[in-house]
Amino acid sequence: MFWVFCCSCFARPSQAAQRKFYMSSCSHIYCERCINHSHPYCRRCCVSIRVIACDSQMPSEVRSVFCDANEKVANLIKALEYQAGQRFGLMSHLRGSEQKYNSAKAYIRDAEIKYSNMKQKLDSSLRKIKELELANETLKKQVQKMRQVTPSPSPPSDAGQWFTHMSFPTPQSRKSVMNTPSAPFTPRNCYTQYRNTPTPAVTPPFVTSKTPPLHDTCGSRYSVNRNVPGFTPPQKTMELLTILNKKRELNLS
Repeated sequence: MFWVFCCSCFARPSQAAQRKFYMSSCSHIYCERCINHSHPYCRRCCVSIRVIACDSQMPSEVRSVFCDANEKVANLIKALEYQAGQRFGLMSHLRGSEQKYNSAKAYIRDAEIKYSNMKQKLDSSLRKIKELELANETLKKQVQKMRQVTPSPSPPSDAGQWFTHMSFPTPQSRKSVMNTPSAPFTPRNCYTQYRNTPTPAVTPPFVTSKTPPLHDTCGSRYSVNRNVPGFTPPQKTMELLTILNKKRELNLS
């Protein structure tokens, strides 16, 4: 260690192997010849000092300043490399975390936009459903009012009974009646044509009571006296009269 020397006489340990060197409390080194052991005094600082011998018994904190700097540098390099590796690993982890955070942030932003769009569509669909429900209720009320104002006509309940009790004319008499030249067809003419047609005298019990009479608002021109004793109109005549009655009832209603 060529840098160790006495601060008073500048002697080095290699030149004075027999001498002991001491280190003062002010970090100056003196040899045993230049130091006053009874009253240690630093010639550089001009103050009283305390000294310790520079040997293997010195404290570790003092001994560390006398170690080889190259070894310390190598140890420091190793320490720096280790610390740099640790810092690199930490920075890599932080960069990865930052990338993940940015990706998650972008995903959340897109999800929020999609959620907002879906919410708008849902609100629009709910509004349309409410509008359709209101329109449906309105239409139902209108249909109910129309049904109350205009009731649907019900078919006669005794139609089957009328046909079962009706006496049908023979094909020959029907053909002769249809081929007979006459005036234009009217209920009165029809009645006049079929009045003298021979038919069985079978009168159903419900003809005069359940069959609705013809309502003639213009007079008794087309009215037919259906209560003639011993008279039973043929099937064709009754069908035509029934159709005319229904048409008149519909026109009157």
